[in-house]
Amino acid sequence: MLEYSVVDETLRDGRRVAGAETRRRLLESARTLLAERGDADLTLREITDAARANVAAVSYHFGSKEDLRTEAVRGALRILAERVVTALEALPADASLVDVATTWCEPVVAAIARPDSEDGVLARIASRVATNAVGGLRDDYEAIMAPAHAVVIERLRRVVAEDLSDDELRLRRECAIGLFLFIAGDHLPIDLAARGEAEARRLVVGAVAGILGGTPLPG
Repeated sequence: MLEYSVVDETLRDGRRVAGAETRRRLLESARTLLAERGDADLTLREITDAARANVAAVSYHFGSKEDLRTEAVRGALRILAERVVTALEALPADASLVDVATTWCEPVVAAIARPDSEDGVLARIASRVATNAVGGLRDDYEAIMAPAHAVVIERLRRVVAEDLSDDELRLRRECAIGLFLFIAGDHLPIDLAARGEAEARRLVVGAVAGILGGTPLPG
């Protein structure tokens, strides 16, 4: 009897591992496809084929395609927000404006130069959610990315003019975010990817640093 119990437990463990792996593949495939195309014409079959899973696995692990999509997007945004916060908080206290801009721009540079990398996928999903190419999740974007956006303001206070108001700092941040979303969504008329990663980084960081550190006009 003990022998059968051990065998049964081993089988259950194996099923749990296999189930977790299927779930991971479904989330990863959904993220990749959403980053590439948005969700307008994305079918459940495309996701399951990419994940090497069957349609029933989606119902079992998530309930529906919409629930899978929502979990995939929320997870991607959480990872992106955590990475931005960690990277900006790791900068030294005397980091320059260019240091802040370079660190903040890394996911966008990845979306340009390495779109299939994890950072590239995360940045493109954020762009598609924020611009409603993945519909109905804009509020999720705002809520999940709020800690990252707050850290940006905190870092900016150290490197831009001390007399800037909160509204001016937020405006600069939002303008830079708008540029990020525009670039990550592949809306630029300039082919930055063809210029190579180093040159793409130089151009994007220069533009963002200019937005963040621009001189205010006299009132």
